[in-house]
Amino acid sequence: MSQMDTVFNEFELDALKEFINIGFGRAAGELSEIMNLHVMLNVPDVAILRAGEVGSFIGGDIKDHKDYSIVEQFFIGNFKGVSFLVLPFNEGKRLMNIFSEYDDSMIESYGLDVLQQETLIEIGNIIIGACVGSFAELLKGSVSYLPPKLFKSDLASFVPEKIISGDEGSENQLLVSFKTIFRFEDHDVMGYLFMVSHSDALEWIRKSIRNFLDDYS
Repeated sequence: MSQMDTVFNEFELDALKEFINIGFGRAAGELSEIMNLHVMLNVPDVAILRAGEVGSFIGGDIKDHKDYSIVEQFFIGNFKGVSFLVLPFNEGKRLMNIFSEYDDSMIESYGLDVLQQETLIEIGNIIIGACVGSFAELLKGSVSYLPPKLFKSDLASFVPEKIISGDEGSENQLLVSFKTIFRFEDHDVMGYLFMVSHSDALEWIRKSIRNFLDDYS
C-alpha cells in the first residue's frame, strides 16, 4: 500500500486530483489574462511524501541540478505550506525581456542582476498566488501569502524539508505535494512549480474533500 492510499481512499484521491486539475486549469486562465500571454501548465502530479523526502521530490525530475533560480513563497491559512518556482538561472534575462519594459537608463541605474531578480520574484508571486489560491478556493478555504524570496542554488544542496514543518523529529510527518511544468506559449521558456502543504494542512484537505463528497453523495 502506498503512502497515498494510507491517507486518502479511492474516492477522496480521485476528488483531490480533480480539484488540483481544476484549480491549476483556472490558474492558467488567470495567468494568461494577467500576463497577456498564454501560459500552459501540465497536468499536476500529486504525491504524499514524508517531510524528509521533499528535497528529492523537487530535484528528482530535473537532470541538471546546477544554476537554478528558486522563488520560495510561504502561504498560510486553512491551506498552508510553501511553493517553489524553479527556473534555469539563464532564463531570468529572457523573462525580463518578455515581461518587463526596462529601458537602458533603468538597467544602468539598478543593474541587470537586480532587475532580473525583481522580474523573477514578481512572476513567481503571480504564478504561485494563482495556483495556490485557486486550489484553496475550490476547497472553500482561505489563504494569504508571505513575501516571496529568491534563491540562486544548485538543487542538490537546496534542502526545503527543514522549513516545511519546523518541529524537531518531523522528517516522518506526511505532506501532500503537487508539481507541474509551466511554459509560456511562443517563447522558449519553461520552469517547474512545486506546492507542498504543511503537515497540519493535510487533515484540513482531507476533511474538505470528505465534506464535498458528502454534499454530493
